[in-house]
Amino acid sequence: MAVAGATALLLRIRLRPMPARTQRRQDTKTGPAERQDETEPSVHTVPITMSPPEPEIAPRAEHSQHGISTALITIRVLDQVTMYGPAGSADCSRGKDVADLLGLLVVHREGLTRERAYQVLWPDITLDHYDCFHGPKSELRDKLVRVLDRPHQGKNLLQYVGGRYRLNPLLVTTDLWQLRDALAEAKQADSPAQMIASLRRAADLYAGPFLPAGTHPWATEAAEDLRHDVIQALLRLGEFEPDADRVTAVLERAHRLDPVNEQVSCRMMRHFSALGRNDAVYVTYRDLCQALAELDGLSPSAKTRELYGRLTGHAS
Repeated sequence: MAVAGATALLLRIRLRPMPARTQRRQDTKTGPAERQDETEPSVHTVPITMSPPEPEIAPRAEHSQHGISTALITIRVLDQVTMYGPAGSADCSRGKDVADLLGLLVVHREGLTRERAYQVLWPDITLDHYDCFHGPKSELRDKLVRVLDRPHQGKNLLQYVGGRYRLNPLLVTTDLWQLRDALAEAKQADSPAQMIASLRRAADLYAGPFLPAGTHPWATEAAEDLRHDVIQALLRLGEFEPDADRVTAVLERAHRLDPVNEQVSCRMMRHFSALGRNDAVYVTYRDLCQALAELDGLSPSAKTRELYGRLTGHAS
């Protein structure tokens, strides 16, 4: 890909199909739609002179070799399932497999096999029922093309490479990718300032649960895993934020994400105690007790009760 001028991007995307004798397929059977994907022209040259979209989440994670962002479509899968492009936006309706397939493609950033999609979404259906996969895939591709307003870019947006389907990272970015990248950058940060900046960015990107339009069990499990990772990132951020008010806000957000998380509540009680806010310590403990009681009549652990008593001088 080459960049010419300040406003024009000339994208040359080369896909080199493997020789027929050596190509090894991931799936046991190949449907007509896949054969069409595999035989598309190996080179597409499409001049693009439009500006990138301006959704709530700005493309930032995907870059060309010259360091210039090339993402023209931004996909949100946190709090909503919406894609934004130069021609507008498109939603994925709840109850359709389009949203779940999109979520799988986002999670499988490097590529998703058709076999894996069937295992997750249609475990009781055999691979020779091609429409289960290719129907939602075609609808998803149509939505991407619509928001980009470039019909001939369909095969470039949703690629079939090496037996796997993937969202083209040169043309598409997602809020989940950006969040995961920010968490990875925080782990590899060379200084506390860099780590704080990355953790703040990750926290800002988490607008809500993963794939709320999903209808299959895997989406709920993925959402829980991500929520856990975000809570841990918030707790980590709370350790390094230099301002007490920022720490309070970070911990309170972690508490809202998981009101029955005793690790979060204990951290909040220690923080408020250090500030001399014993009333906030009491409120934090009371809220935890109420949340646990509503969850099958549970109560705080002995360790949490001991901490509360030590901080306040009162037995729980």
